Amino acid sequence: MSKLRIFNEQLIEKYKLLPHKSLFSYPLLVSSNDIYVNDVIKSNPKVFYIGQETNCWVNNSSSEEINCDLLENAYFNFFYKRHCTNRDFWDFICKTLGCKREVLHHHVIWSNAYIAGKKEGIGTPPYKEELEKLSVENLLFLSQFFNPDLTLFVTGPTWNYYNIMIKYLESKKSILLDKYPTKSNPIVEDSKNSIVWTYHPAYLHRLGIKSEVEDYIQKQYIKKN
Repeated sequence: MSKLRIFNEQLIEKYKLLPHKSLFSYPLLVSSNDIYVNDVIKSNPKVFYIGQETNCWVNNSSSEEINCDLLENAYFNFFYKRHCTNRDFWDFICKTLGCKREVLHHHVIWSNAYIAGKKEGIGTPPYKEELEKLSVENLLFLSQFFNPDLTLFVTGPTWNYYNIMIKYLESKKSILLDKYPTKSNPIVEDSKNSIVWTYHPAYLHRLGIKSEVEDYIQKQYIKKN
């Protein structure tokens, strides 16, 4: 059993102990399927792409009991069969990488600041303290396991995700601890640790600077690999 699979199994058990978990979606677990892991490990570049939260994830499952196979298969099928829906979010990383959605699984480790979102509706989940701890643990493990060429946060500076961002950046001893993206400076970066932090692609689109940000990241981080 791989280290990723073992971690996911342990994470599920911790998730089950969360208070008010009935209000949360199922957690977003990166697949430990050898096909996916080998695709990413061998890729150049490989990007750790981190969004905000995944509301309603696997809510339509007929399974009553949460289990690792269910969640890992949902992740695997999202990449290999559904080819990554959500226009702005996935369009952004496709254009940044210069590839089609059908081959994103060769380059992208996808996760979110919050490992689980709301069971219903949109926005950040309630009762966040324990969920934040579990989410940070997940991000740090994935970073160590995959050793990405670029870590790309598209959470924006919103306070809802700020605690998670700070804890992650602290662990990396990042220079971004006292920085955050703004409308006048929508990209902040730690070149030493290859971390880039910007707004969510949907917001970049509304600001009219989505293409500009895509081009900058591609030039600075993607084409150099």
